[in-house]
Amino acid sequence: MVVSRFPYPLEKGDKLRAFHQLKELKTHFSITLVAICHREISNEERQIVAAHCDKLVLFHQSWTQKIIQILLAWMNNKPLQVGYFYNRNAYKWIQKYLSEEKIELAYCQLIRCSEYLKENHHVIKTLDYQDAFSLGVKRRIESAPFYKRWLFQMEAKRLVRYESRMFDFFEHKTMISEQDQQFIMHPDASEIVCIANGIDPTFFEEIPREKTHDLVFVGNMSYPPNIEAVTYLTEQLLPRLPHLNLLISGSSPHAKVKKLAQDSRIELTGWVDDIRTSY
Repeated sequence: MVVSRFPYPLEKGDKLRAFHQLKELKTHFSITLVAICHREISNEERQIVAAHCDKLVLFHQSWTQKIIQILLAWMNNKPLQVGYFYNRNAYKWIQKYLSEEKIELAYCQLIRCSEYLKENHHVIKTLDYQDAFSLGVKRRIESAPFYKRWLFQMEAKRLVRYESRMFDFFEHKTMISEQDQQFIMHPDASEIVCIANGIDPTFFEEIPREKTHDLVFVGNMSYPPNIEAVTYLTEQLLPRLPHLNLLISGSSPHAKVKKLAQDSRIELTGWVDDIRTSY
């Protein structure tokens, strides 16, 4: 199983999906997890993830490596994010491991990891697109500053081509929603199996707690679509709902979100250890 980020803590959607998929897959398989890391991983975090796999291999990506790989992706007409998450040492280790070990299945989360596995034709491979990334980038073009629009336009075009091209390298493909499935520009896109994100209802059993807010917005608050959504909520809807207040709860709040929270009717928590307290 190859992931582009160490799947813990669970403050981003792709990490949340990867962590729970890892837990479920471990009940059926022996798993080697390869993760590209962009920060130092604590011993506690390592132990939590290691409990759900048989072998854990981490590759740290420095800013120098990121810049070099982004430039190479640029020159090779690949999406820049594919370069950002590409680690040459990880690629070499994976190729050596697959040649020496008897691996039956290889699972790749997100197209940004597909370079690590796409040429290994002796193993059955699954690619979890998760979302149509090209669609997400296209949606950012309109709201982006004028000096960044060309970059998003270029990345969107490259992602459309890359999402289609990677389809044929993998025997199995999965995705979260049928809506995004329609935006994979491949003639056989209907073959993608949609595996929706789930909810454990027991997690949301009632916790006795005094209600202090009328509305709550929960999410990674550095993620551009979340920033856009909470901006709309605070600037367009709250003025029409003068008797209601709002709780914004989630990790890494962007400066724009912090500015919105200066309103006396809005509270911003940042990261919380147990998101149920926000709900």
